[in-house]
Amino acid sequence: MIDEMADAFAIDPVQYRMMHMTQLTPGDTRHPYETMPTVEVLREGSKAFGWEKRNPVPGGEPGRFKRGFGLGMSQHHGGNMGYHEGEEAFAKLAALPGANIFSSDVDLTADGNVTMKIALPDSGSNAATAQAAMVAEMLGFTNCDRIRLVWGDSDLAPLSDEWFGGRTITLQGAAICNATDKLRKDLLARAADLLKIDTAKLTMRDGVISSIEDPRKSTTFAALAKLNNGLIRQTGRGTTGGERTAANKGVGACFAEVEVDTWTGNWRFVRAVYTHDTGLVINPVVSESDMVGSLVESTQVGTESIPWDREFPGTRHYSVGYLSYRLPTIMDIPKCTQVYIDSLEPRWYFGVKSFSETTIGAVPGAISNAIFNACGVRIREHPITREKIMAGLAKSRALQAPGRQA
Repeated sequence: MIDEMADAFAIDPVQYRMMHMTQLTPGDTRHPYETMPTVEVLREGSKAFGWEKRNPVPGGEPGRFKRGFGLGMSQHHGGNMGYHEGEEAFAKLAALPGANIFSSDVDLTADGNVTMKIALPDSGSNAATAQAAMVAEMLGFTNCDRIRLVWGDSDLAPLSDEWFGGRTITLQGAAICNATDKLRKDLLARAADLLKIDTAKLTMRDGVISSIEDPRKSTTFAALAKLNNGLIRQTGRGTTGGERTAANKGVGACFAEVEVDTWTGNWRFVRAVYTHDTGLVINPVVSESDMVGSLVESTQVGTESIPWDREFPGTRHYSVGYLSYRLPTIMDIPKCTQVYIDSLEPRWYFGVKSFSETTIGAVPGAISNAIFNACGVRIREHPITREKIMAGLAKSRALQAPGRQA
C-alpha cells in the first residue's frame, strides 16, 4: 500500500517513507519512544542494498528476464522492556495480582566460578549465552570461562514466569542483571572491608579485585567466597507490564531483489538485505542465524499457500508432517546481508532491546514490491504465484494492445 501511494505521487518508496515516519529529537516528549531509529534503518539498509540502482520505471528493463528491487518495513515489540528490582515502578507492578515475576540466582563459589540459575528452559534462541556474556562483563571477566549455567529446573533455580523467545534477554535478563549488579556491589564492599580501601578506588578484572593506586593490594573472588563459608549468593527479580511494555518498539526493513521470467511467470529471489533496530547485539552469531531463519519463514508465508483440510476446505490447517508443509530451502533463499542498527536503549543494561520478530512482517511486502518493480505486476494477496504474475502480465498486454482505447 505504501509503495502504491509512492508510485501514485511519482516519489521513490524510500523517500516517501522518510517523509511520513516518526522521527525523534533530543528532549522530544510528544512520543513515548526513546529509541526509534526509523531513519537509520532505511538509510543504512538502502545504502547496503544499492537502492540507487533500482529501475526508475517498473518493468522497464528489456528482455525476457527482468530484475526489480522492493522494500518492506514492519514494527514489532523490541524486547518488551520490563522493570527490575530497585526501580520505582517494579514494586508497584510486582504487587499487582497475577504479576509476571522473573527471578534468578547468581552464585559465587569457593572455586571462583559464577553460576547463573534460571528456571526457564531454553527457547531456541540460546538466550543464556548472551546473558552469560552480560554477567561476565558486569563482573569484570574478559571471557565467559568462569561463568556456569543451571537452567530449566525450578528445584534448582528460583521461579520465573512465562517462557519467551526473543524477550528472554530483557525479561529474564532483568533478573540476571539485577542479581549480578547486587553481587558486584557486594564483592566490592567485602573487598573494601578486607583491604581497608574505599570501593571507589577498587577495580575488578578476571576474578581479582585490586587497588587502582596499588595493584599489589588485592584479593580474589574465590578468597571472598571462602571467607563466607564457600558461597556468596544474590537473587535478582524483574517484571513486565507498565509503560515500557507499550512504549518500546522495534523497527525493521527488508530490501529484496528478484528476477521474473516474463514468459512463464516463474521468479527467483536473488538477494536480500535485512535491517534491524537491535540495541546492542550481544551474540552476533546467533543473531544472524535467527534472522536467516526469519527470512526463510517470512518468504514461505508470502509465497506458499497454506495447506488446508482437503475434505473441509478453509476449516483447519492440514499437514501430516514437515514433508507436506514445504519450507523454502537453500535453493530458494539467497544470501542475506544483515544490517544491525545499534540503537541503544537508555533504560536497560548495555542498551539491549532484542529483535527476534522485528522485521518478520516486512518480507512478503518487499518481495511483492520487487516483483512489481521488475515486471509491473502488483500482487496484493498471499500467496505470490506464477499464475498471478502471468495473469497480471496478460492484463497489462491487453491494455497496451493497439486499438484498446477505441
